[in-house]
Amino acid sequence: MHPLITCQRQIHLDFYAPPRILGIAAENNLHPVQVTQWKGQVLESATGVFERRWDRAVQAQEEEKEKARLERKVGQLVVEVDWLKKKCEELGIDP
Repeated sequence: MHPLITCQRQIHLDFYAPPRILGIAAENNLHPVQVTQWKGQVLESATGVFERRWDRAVQAQEEEKEKARLERKVGQLVVEVDWLKKKCEELGIDP
């Protein structure tokens, strides 16, 4: 797991520390067990949220690299076609 994901998850864990859970339960007339169960559900899905965000960032970088590679390839092929057309004209061959 990426260190940034671990750090973000820890910050969320600190937010949901036991004293905060009791306060949330009291403020909302809920039983602390219910809040703790909801906390568990959030924690189970929290890592996935950060991982998906990280994965999207990595995927976007890879797509940019692939796009740049393809643009270079297209440029190279355009130059080659132009050169071949020029040579065909010099040799009197119909392209």
